Amino acid sequence: MPKKLNALLMKELSKKLETVPSGILVNYQGLPSEETYALRKELNAKKIKMTVVKNSIATIAMKGIGAKDGLEPVMKGPIAICYNDDPVAVATALSDYRKKNKKTKLEIKGGLLDKRVISPAEVAKLAGLPSRQQLLAQLPGTLNAPITGLVQASRAFSGSLSTRSTRRRTSWRRVGARPRRPGSGDKRETNETR
Repeated sequence: MPKKLNALLMKELSKKLETVPSGILVNYQGLPSEETYALRKELNAKKIKMTVVKNSIATIAMKGIGAKDGLEPVMKGPIAICYNDDPVAVATALSDYRKKNKKTKLEIKGGLLDKRVISPAEVAKLAGLPSRQQLLAQLPGTLNAPITGLVQASRAFSGSLSTRSTRRRTSWRRVGARPRRPGSGDKRETNETR
């Protein structure tokens, strides 16, 4: 390839990696064209982009954004970068595709997460996490739980106090004694002592 074209490709990839600093690197070698089309179609339905890049261009672009450690084992063989705003969604989509198509030759080689290279094992752990949308849905309930617990505990405590005070007020009626006021000092006669 001419140097100008390589420079343009590297600049475009660097710009993508700057805006979305996470992606999953896959080896697509050996995939039939129909399977590659099906994979791209499935990823596009989930708003995940898949870009095939030369290793030399990807290496330079990743080093340019600060991902230097651990690039060598990931950059062997042809690679494609799958990326989105949510790295968990990308990892989950690729893992689900591999589970659904057991005979696929698609190999997850690693990933890039916040300008750090991660291993395939870390990508698998990432796929097990809830997605960003699920976490945002769980957030209000998580924030509300301590307050709800406090309200329920205070209601239970105030409820037990009110039943105790009710028992104290009505106990003299059952026995026939009048309630004594604390600190009054005078002794009153009860119905039993008369």
